[in-house]
Amino acid sequence: MSTWRDRNAAAMQHGYTQTDRDDISDFNRCFVGEAVRSAGLYERVYPDGWLDMLQYPELVRLGGEAATVVIDFNDPIAADRLLDDVEEEVRLIKRSGW
Repeated sequence: MSTWRDRNAAAMQHGYTQTDRDDISDFNRCFVGEAVRSAGLYERVYPDGWLDMLQYPELVRLGGEAATVVIDFNDPIAADRLLDDVEEEVRLIKRSGW
């Protein structure tokens, strides 16, 4: 599976695929899911397989915005900026300790 950076780059040429649109709608497969997995924080952020929305509202907000720019606006440039924000938020969570 391609990373969201790769998908955004491909979307600059051809637009997002239906798979991209489906995946961005699922917190386990969207920018947030990818970022927390790569940071080794999946169990912390997704207890019981669901995003802990009360503890991580900024990730919820960013994930929702990502879905909007991919699905509604088909805008990979805005999506890349949001991916940067998601990755920064995940870094802050990781630095905060467990």
